[in-house]
Amino acid sequence: MREFLIPISTFYAIALKIRHKMFDWGILRTRSISVPSICVGNLELGGTGKTPLTEYVTKMLMDDRKVAIVSGGYKRKSKEIVIANSGTSLDELGDEPMQYHCKFGDRISVAVGKDRVNVIERLLKKTSPDVIILDDAFQHRKISAGLNILTTNYLNPFYNNHLVPVGTLRDLKCRAKAADIIIINKTPDEASEEEKDKIRENLRQYGQQNIYFASLAYGKPIACNAKAENTDLQLNSKITALCGIAQPEYFITHLGENYDIAQKLIFSDHHDFNENDIEKMKKASKEGKIIVTTEKDAMRLTNNHYFSTLKEIPVYYIPIEVRFSDEEASQLRKEIFDYVADDKRSGSVS
Repeated sequence: MREFLIPISTFYAIALKIRHKMFDWGILRTRSISVPSICVGNLELGGTGKTPLTEYVTKMLMDDRKVAIVSGGYKRKSKEIVIANSGTSLDELGDEPMQYHCKFGDRISVAVGKDRVNVIERLLKKTSPDVIILDDAFQHRKISAGLNILTTNYLNPFYNNHLVPVGTLRDLKCRAKAADIIIINKTPDEASEEEKDKIRENLRQYGQQNIYFASLAYGKPIACNAKAENTDLQLNSKITALCGIAQPEYFITHLGENYDIAQKLIFSDHHDFNENDIEKMKKASKEGKIIVTTEKDAMRLTNNHYFSTLKEIPVYYIPIEVRFSDEEASQLRKEIFDYVADDKRSGSVS
C-alpha cells in the first residue's frame, strides 16, 4: 500500500462523507424515476465487469420489455444529450454506449449525457421505455434507482480495497449498503464453496443482499476488417495483444492460454488511439502478425480515422459475457423480473 498517499485518501473520504450526508439530509436533491429503473455500478474505478453485466441484464429484459440504457458517455467528445440512432458516432456516444448500440441496435434505446436527470426526462418523452438501466450510476445520487446492482471482483473485492489514490475505490465502502444485489464478478471456475462463503461472510456487514457469483466467458474472435475475414486465426497463432481497459490482466491471460503473444500493446482505460498508436500497431504486427483486442477497444479502433491504414493487418476482437450457475441465473432473473413487475408506473422523473 502507498502509505504516503493516505492523507490524500483521508481528505477524499471526508469530502465523500459530507456529500453523502447532504443527500441523506435532503440538502442535495435525489430524484426518482417513475418507471422501473435498474442501476448497474461499482465502487471501484473500473475493471469489475460492469459492461458485460449491463449487457446480461439487457438481454434478460429486452424480449419482454422496452429497454433503455442511460450512460454518462465517459470520454466522449460531444457535450449535448444524445439518443443513439443509425447515424450516431463514437465521438457522440463514447465506447461503452457505442458497444451497446452496435450490439443491440434498435431493439433498445441508448442515451448519454452528463446530467442523467435531463437525459432520462428527454428519453421518457421520446422513446417511452418500460425499463431504464442506469449504466455506471451507483455513485450518482441525483438519481435514485429502484433496484441497485453492485459488482466487484472475486480476487480483489471492494472491502479489501482502499480509496484513491491509495487504492482504486472511488466511493466509500459503506455505500455498498445501498445495493439490493451484489455480484462477485470474475469468479474462477475452480472457486470452492468454502471460499465463496468467506466472501459472503465479509459482505454481511454491508447488509443482507442476495449475493451472486459470476465468471467471465470469452467468445470466439470476431473479424474487425476484411483482412481478418480472409485470415484463419488458429490456436497458437502469433498475435499482437492490444487493449486499453482497466485491469487488462484477465484478457492477456486468456490470450496467452490460446495464442502465442509476440507483442503486447497496453494502453490506459478508454484510451483514444492516435496516429502514433496506429504506427505502433503496424510495427508490432511484424512479429505478432494478427492483432487481437477487446470488444470495447474495437469500438474505439474501428471508428478511428486511422483504422483504414491497418487494412493489411488482420484485426479481431474477442467478445466477453458474464455467466452464472443455472441455479443463480434463475434466482437472479426472478429477482429482477419480480422488481420490474411490481414497479410499473407512468413515465416521469420526480
